[in-house]
Amino acid sequence: MESVRPDTLATAVTSGRTTSMSSRVFPADRTAPRAAAAWFRGSPSGLSEERAADAELCLDELVTNVVRYAWEDPTGHEIRVEVERGQVELAITVEDDGRPFDPREAPLPAMPRSPTSTACVTPTAARRRR
Repeated sequence: MESVRPDTLATAVTSGRTTSMSSRVFPADRTAPRAAAAWFRGSPSGLSEERAADAELCLDELVTNVVRYAWEDPTGHEIRVEVERGQVELAITVEDDGRPFDPREAPLPAMPRSPTSTACVTPTAARRRR
């Protein structure tokens, strides 16, 4: 991928704890979510296979949301992903120059009523029906 900058890898010592940090920049296009997930999958995270898959899914979703909603026109924009591994935690940071979004301030989406949700009954109610 020509437009992706090479990986950067750094090790920092903060208050006696070693932290490894890796970051990469991806073009803000439809290939970014899969590219970011593949890059994460190929990097040592220190997580179990199950937790690494969870983190990869979260990263894919975050980058997908950035690509879909951050700009009117994503041309010329980039998404920076940083993975920081401490002794007991892993932090993934996704940065972009798109519109700010704070989910705590967003209106709640309308929850459609589906036939399955209205058909759910508790065992007590089911016994009364008989």
